[in-house]
Amino acid sequence: MNPGCDEYVYELGGIEHDPYILLSLLSAYLDGFWTIDGAQDAIEDIFARQYVLTETVSEETRYNAVTETRTETDAETGETIVYVERSDKPYTVTVCTVTLEVTPLNFIPASMLTREQLGEYVSYMSILGGAEELFPDSYYQKYLTEDYQDYEVSEKYLTDPVFSAVLNEAEKYLGWPYVWGGSYPDTGFDCSGFVCNALNAAGYDVGRTSAQGLYQMCSEVSVEELLPGDLVFFTGTYESAYTVTHVAIYVGDGMIINAGDPVQYESLEAKSAQAQLYACGRLER
Repeated sequence: MNPGCDEYVYELGGIEHDPYILLSLLSAYLDGFWTIDGAQDAIEDIFARQYVLTETVSEETRYNAVTETRTETDAETGETIVYVERSDKPYTVTVCTVTLEVTPLNFIPASMLTREQLGEYVSYMSILGGAEELFPDSYYQKYLTEDYQDYEVSEKYLTDPVFSAVLNEAEKYLGWPYVWGGSYPDTGFDCSGFVCNALNAAGYDVGRTSAQGLYQMCSEVSVEELLPGDLVFFTGTYESAYTVTHVAIYVGDGMIINAGDPVQYESLEAKSAQAQLYACGRLER
């Protein structure tokens, strides 16, 4: 902390802790076996990736309202007149701004693990490391109970061979954990990795891009014009430099399939209530 500053401003992100992610990340990174003492370097690495504390000292010019009075006596009448003068007097303050930038813990595995390790991380998360009893009230218990939303897509839409191929690949991963940066079946998927994988398997050539990148490949259509196989884009689902932050595949009758957490079907209406719908798009075949 910089001593001697006139003011201190704190812009602090929230401190978070997710035990299953941390335990799964450490287990994958340290080859499945570790002790608290042996994991200290890895824990410090994770902490450094998750939290960045910066201090910036600046000077600001501010103003105080100053009131001054003076009196004068009229030489002829002897009357005393009081004059009041107001002015702004500048002064300088030194401000120290302390900023804590926080990267969500679930973003860290993709930047820290190899592809093989990321696959191990997904395995640990999907079974809670075989120690589901540690945190019985955990959000992730649903991975074990297969508590994800399934749905049967209407047969009339499956006559389209391209959409059928997209859906066939997408449905293979129902119930899989969401993995930030996940791009392959063996590593798990984030939203764009999931969609890119399904599209590429069906014969598209979109490579591996972000939700924003997929949006830029599409021609926009309205919600009313949506057809099975079109893409639906959302904004503001997490803090990002990109406008589009989430993507899903429309499957007809108001339903989507996407890598939420876990991969599952959802109604477009329900998803739009959780995240702001940005646009709908259609890829050229």
